[in-house]
Amino acid sequence: MKPLKLSDRIYYEVTNGCNLNCIHCCNVSDEKRTFLDADEILKFHSKLYKLGIKDSVVTGGEPTLHKDFEKIIEGLCKVGKVVVTSNGIAWSSEKYIDFLKRNNNVFLQISLDGFSEKTYDNIRGIGNFRKAMHTIQDIVEEGYAKKIGLSMTIMNQNITDVKEVIEFARKNKIRTVHFPTLIATGNGNDNWNKIAPPLNKQIEIEEYFLGELLKDNKDTYISVNRINQLLAWIRSGYNYDYCCTPTLKVDPFGNILPCAIASGKVNSIGSIFNMNSIDDFMDILVQNWELALINHKSGIEQCKSCTEKDICPKHFCERCLFMKRSFKTVNEESIKYKCEIYKHHLKNIREGK
Repeated sequence: MKPLKLSDRIYYEVTNGCNLNCIHCCNVSDEKRTFLDADEILKFHSKLYKLGIKDSVVTGGEPTLHKDFEKIIEGLCKVGKVVVTSNGIAWSSEKYIDFLKRNNNVFLQISLDGFSEKTYDNIRGIGNFRKAMHTIQDIVEEGYAKKIGLSMTIMNQNITDVKEVIEFARKNKIRTVHFPTLIATGNGNDNWNKIAPPLNKQIEIEEYFLGELLKDNKDTYISVNRINQLLAWIRSGYNYDYCCTPTLKVDPFGNILPCAIASGKVNSIGSIFNMNSIDDFMDILVQNWELALINHKSGIEQCKSCTEKDICPKHFCERCLFMKRSFKTVNEESIKYKCEIYKHHLKNIREGK
């Protein structure tokens, strides 16, 4: 196993509470609404310099619902850069703008899962598209386009809106548009057969992304999880292993988790409430990732006959050890679906396309 090199940022899931119930939400917590203590977050974060971790992503749930949200952000900003993920409707647009004015080290990522009222509201609830767009447009008009990004999870319901969202961001010089991978957990698992785009449509849009990523657009950066990982792997001469660069996460219950997608106490490598030293959890972290990599490399049944098995890194969330630990069953359809997408891209790589 290659030595672990931790990401230089950490995720703080400051609450499992949210003001929405989106059809693709990957939140799996069935606990009552919980908020991570602000002082404990800042105390723990002050110890992370030893690991080279300064930056943070503050997420949820909807993080702005935390009563000490601004205290958390102000404290984290003293150490490094902070990304806040928000649905853009929990506050008024005026409050978001004031927040950006007062916090120079903050970047706000707003979810925009559709570019029409019908599409967006079908995913995030009736009446919410207008609220989100009002917030985004007000922020842009105030001159803060470079301090925000848009996030869009591609689904069957919104795949035809992708190009419009990118065009809107470029027209308004919004800094980033991020396309996270649809994960089959929580509502995303329950609704998988309804929300996962047809395989050919998903592959088609990812081919489009490849073309967009090669464009030199200094105003708006396009980020796509799966494509980013594949490109990093190619550029490294097929030696890059993103599993050897884990990103830590702290959940609302104080569990330190070995991955930003991992959930549940079963995956915990420690707790921020009773940790005296960073060294307390590093050995456990290494042990967990060693097991995870063995699991990845073992492959699955369809790997045996796959034409791309010799070059495939075999890495994606649904077949990760941490996912298996969290759930009694893993969505087999989503595994087959993602295998086919990787197979398509890897075949093109092998053939030099």
